[in-house]
Amino acid sequence: MIPYDVIVVGAGFAGLSSALTLARQGLRVCVLERNKEIGKPVRTTGIFIQKLIDEFFIPKQFLENEIKGIFVHSPSGKCYPIKLEGPRFYMGNISRYQKWLANECIKWRVKFHLNTSCNDINIKKSKVKIDGFESKAVILACGSNIDLVRKLTGNSVKKFLIGIEFVGKGINARNPRYFECFFDYDLAPGYGAWIAPITRDVNHVGLCRYSPCNVDIKKKLFEYFKRRIKSKFTIKEVRSGLIPISGPINKTYGDRFLIVGDAAGQTGALSCGGIYFALGIGKIAGKVLSAHIDNPSEDNLEEYEDAWKERYGRSLNYELMARSLWDRIDSNEEMEEALKVLEDPLVLEQMRSILKRYEVSSFHLLQNIFLIVLRNPSMAINLLENLIVER
Repeated sequence: MIPYDVIVVGAGFAGLSSALTLARQGLRVCVLERNKEIGKPVRTTGIFIQKLIDEFFIPKQFLENEIKGIFVHSPSGKCYPIKLEGPRFYMGNISRYQKWLANECIKWRVKFHLNTSCNDINIKKSKVKIDGFESKAVILACGSNIDLVRKLTGNSVKKFLIGIEFVGKGINARNPRYFECFFDYDLAPGYGAWIAPITRDVNHVGLCRYSPCNVDIKKKLFEYFKRRIKSKFTIKEVRSGLIPISGPINKTYGDRFLIVGDAAGQTGALSCGGIYFALGIGKIAGKVLSAHIDNPSEDNLEEYEDAWKERYGRSLNYELMARSLWDRIDSNEEMEEALKVLEDPLVLEQMRSILKRYEVSSFHLLQNIFLIVLRNPSMAINLLENLIVER
């Protein structure tokens, strides 16, 4: 007898969401995680929007600080304050929330094998074998570990940003309720830097950019913020990781397998937001696979790709479009010019109106959407309207 119905590779948001959904359907589930502990290391800042909180029933104890506004900083140092109205945003405790999800899985008899790397996968006619573990099917939710996906499918995510973040004391935040984002092409081509407050004294300080060649991004981050860092700056935690931005891979299913989350490229190409997509698409993966566990053929599992594309595909495609526009900015002069769109009263009024009516899957997208078009603010407004149609 095959000991498990499904093996889930990876205990991040996508893997935990998939495992919990499968277990609630009565399936025998095993999760293989390469790290020694669930929720560590953390590889994301962790911003929860109200829609995500409501849709996935995130308990309040994991919400640390409500964000009420954004300070957008230009390369020259000009600051554009934007007050958020309508839906709320929170800094979340990612590690504790992932541990809680894992405990929910355990309540449904999910088995966890930590400190377990998956190097080999063999799909046979009647079962799947992964480094000594056997099951009827497998879900790959292995994040930026693209080797396993490439071995199985021949394709994988091809384009990444690299991010680093420090959580610590000793940063002067302008306002503990405002998220600060800094756009500087020389510092962070492809994205930007940020200060995300937890309390008045504890902040996340981070930087995300295209993968550097011979660049010490930790040093660049400290140099950039040295005027804001107090002499007794204390680092409590360091976070780093790769963020896929090339969009979903060509095919996310096959005989006896599904691919979910970052491993499938299901991350916002511009916003770099992945939690909302991971939890939602992981749930879809669990439902589809549980319905076809007696015959998890490629034909049957195609339903998974149809379902996640119907629910999230439009949003992911518009993020790809926005990314292509953002990448046209290749100097601080152009960045400075792009930011001037925030001085247009009409644009700001349209932005406030949209913020009151809708939520988007990533808080970061609201910071960036008005910066992506140098000479066409109306296109930015149209993009944002399209991004939120189905959310």
